Amino acid sequence: MAKIGRMSIARLRKELARKEQQVARLTAKKEDLLKQIADVDGQIEAIVGKGADRGAAPKAEKPASKQAGKRGTKRRKKQRRGGRPKLAETIKEILQEAKEPMGANDIAEALKARKFKTRSKNLVNLVREALTRVKGVRRVSRGQYTA
Repeated sequence: MAKIGRMSIARLRKELARKEQQVARLTAKKEDLLKQIADVDGQIEAIVGKGADRGAAPKAEKPASKQAGKRGTKRRKKQRRGGRPKLAETIKEILQEAKEPMGANDIAEALKARKFKTRSKNLVNLVREALTRVKGVRRVSRGQYTA
């Protein structure tokens, strides 16, 4: 398609009519597909029973408001076993107690000395990753962090 500014009015009208036909065809196709989905949903209901909506395709209609679609989707925070402190909190405590900046290896050793429980096979990488998101911890030089 050429630039709109260089097209004649007749050409623009022709292009507009073509686009409108295309939209009409796609809308009709969408309606046919929605009817097919409704038929398949009916067949599933007949087999599984009413109210069992397992594995059904998502509904085509959107909720009336944004809030209507969010009901019951509130996430629950995971409870930590035995009230253990989080890695981020422990790292921050270690850095606050330290007199000078520490590296990830030093922090991992301090965690082991405190018998910090983790299932990680590579505690140093876990510490490096956590250092990027712990609030109140800043990098003072390459690989050195302080609280």
